[in-house]
Amino acid sequence: MEVATPSLDGARIRLARGRAHIEKLQGVHDRVCDRFLDKVQRGLPDRVPAEKFFDRFDALKIRPEVPDEVPVLVGEAVYNLRAALDYAVCQTSKLQTPEWKGKRPRRNQFPIESTSEGFRARRETFLAGVGDGVVNFIEGKQPYNRCDWTRWLAEISNLDKHNQLVDVIQGFAIRFDESEIDGRQPPADGGKPVIWADIHAMLRIEYSNGHRGELLSNLRDIEFHIDQTLRLLDAELFNPKPAMYPGIRFPGEF
Repeated sequence: MEVATPSLDGARIRLARGRAHIEKLQGVHDRVCDRFLDKVQRGLPDRVPAEKFFDRFDALKIRPEVPDEVPVLVGEAVYNLRAALDYAVCQTSKLQTPEWKGKRPRRNQFPIESTSEGFRARRETFLAGVGDGVVNFIEGKQPYNRCDWTRWLAEISNLDKHNQLVDVIQGFAIRFDESEIDGRQPPADGGKPVIWADIHAMLRIEYSNGHRGELLSNLRDIEFHIDQTLRLLDAELFNPKPAMYPGIRFPGEF
């Protein structure tokens, strides 16, 4: 039986699909935030003194509206992003250990663990057939090694997998414009300099540790690092060009 040559093509297809969901989510995000800001702008003047902003804003009684499709798109995006990493580990195992002699079939995955003990427990299962150099590289991307993007990916993915839509909220940030008081003389009429408030809207996600992150910013960060991971694996293992690529060279792989 002919065995397919290990390749990262499937991982890239999954990454591209995840990226497409993020782009669609960007469009929904922009419409939601624009609608929210439009309501604010219709109810408030162009500029509001900072000390009056919250009272004026609360009086508008504007309630955020997050469409049902937003958490669905989030779940579809992270499913494909997660799958891209799993596919990459599976293909790496097949590349580095072509002849599989294990009693059970490979069930490779990209582990994301909160402790070193948990990661070591996956060495002979999720990472079976993967060389020590790549294992060390993957360990460096674990949440317990202060890698935020894998922690975000795991938390969003676990929520979506466990029969619960990801809880997305609408938030806003206030920017205070102090240009009227920075390095300027007090107003000639004796009044106080004014600090103006400006508003910026975004969709946010709340993580289990209480941290709230900007949804699209976090998803794009995850997508970027997965793309970099695939590029590095491709250059170092699948299509190495030692004379051209000054890569990191996984220890023990060459």
